[in-house]
Order: sequence, then structure tokens, then C-alpha cells
Amino acid sequence: MKFSYGMTIGELVVEMNNGGSQSTLYAASREAGKAIPKDIIPYVFKAAAYDYEKNMYKATSQTDESMTIENLLPLARQLQKQAKIEKLNKDIVASPTVIENGKEPIKEIIESNPLQNELTLANQSEAQAFILEALDLTLDELSFIKELAKNKVTTNGIESIYESIKQLGGRDRLNKTYYISKEVIEMAAEFCEEKSVKVSQFVEVAILEAIKKYK
Repeated sequence: MKFSYGMTIGELVVEMNNGGSQSTLYAASREAGKAIPKDIIPYVFKAAAYDYEKNMYKATSQTDESMTIENLLPLARQLQKQAKIEKLNKDIVASPTVIENGKEPIKEIIESNPLQNELTLANQSEAQAFILEALDLTLDELSFIKELAKNKVTTNGIESIYESIKQLGGRDRLNKTYYISKEVIEMAAEFCEEKSVKVSQFVEVAILEAIKKYK
């Protein structure tokens, strides 16, 4: 199937409705540079307000067919995280808590609101594990975000990528085409997605750092 991250959701839906599948979309996105995780794919269409009925993707009244896949991916990830949080809250509300009362256990169904359930977890480590799972973060990633908020993030004494991007300023920019090995492109794309920065910004920072180093 035809696929690129710059194509619109309307164009992708045509491909999907003409015999495409989530498996072929995954393979095509991988060939385009970086695979869309299989668990994210359904949320790409949900983010664009498409319903899946009778093996067809159908637009709703709120659909914007001009949105690109690249722009939809952050929305799709947010929807997936929200779905995870809703599922966790539902599981907490539905799970019975057994309270020992003498010799006879009493089953109590938790009916309070989800936020209260989260705040009354058994211990600090359980609460921390719940929050990290809900946010889809590791403990190291959460610590990194906290440090970033304080503008203190550095890596082995090297200025953070975010601070370097800030220093790029409003330079005039030109569109140039360069040929780079596929492996480096994949590494750069993965790094930029992980750090939530633009590839063009990362490349510009990398070139400036290289000039400083080899000047």
C-alpha cells in the first residue's frame, strides 16, 4: 500500500478501504522510516474522527480529512494514554476489596470516584506504580521530565537538546536535500520521537555541534 507520514488521513483511508489492513499499514510505515506501533494504529483513525464499521473506515461530521499522519500521531498517542487511564480506573472501581472482620471476610465493592481510589492505594510504591503505568512512563522518564521542568537537564555535562534548540533562534532557513544512510535516518527519527523534537531542529543542532568540534 502507498504510505508516507506527509499523506493526509483522507488519502490513507482510501488505501485502507481499498484492501489495506493494520498489518500492511504497519509494514508500510516501517518502510517509510519508522513503524507506527500496532497498538497506536487504531487511535490514528479515532484521532481523525473516523469510525470503523463493516470493515470500512467512515468519516464523521467532525472529520478533517486534510490532517497529515505526522500531525495525527501525537493525538493518537494521547488518546491511547487516556484509554489506558480509563481502563485502570474502571478496573479499580470494579475490583472487590476483601476486608478481614474477625474470621469472616467481608467483600466490599469500591464505589467511590476513581481519583479517590488512586489516592488510597495501599502504600507509596503501589501509588507510584499506578501513576507511572497510567502515564505510560518509566521512573527514569518521570525524573527526566521533572528535571526538565526545572531547566536543569544536562547529559554528562553536555547541554540538553532542548537548550540547544532554544539557541537556534530565528535564523533564515532553506530547504536542502542531502543523502544520508538509512541507519542514521532511523536513529535520528527514533531519537527525535523519544525527545519530542523536530528532526530538522535536531539536524541543525548536530551540524552546529560538529562545526564547533572540528573547526
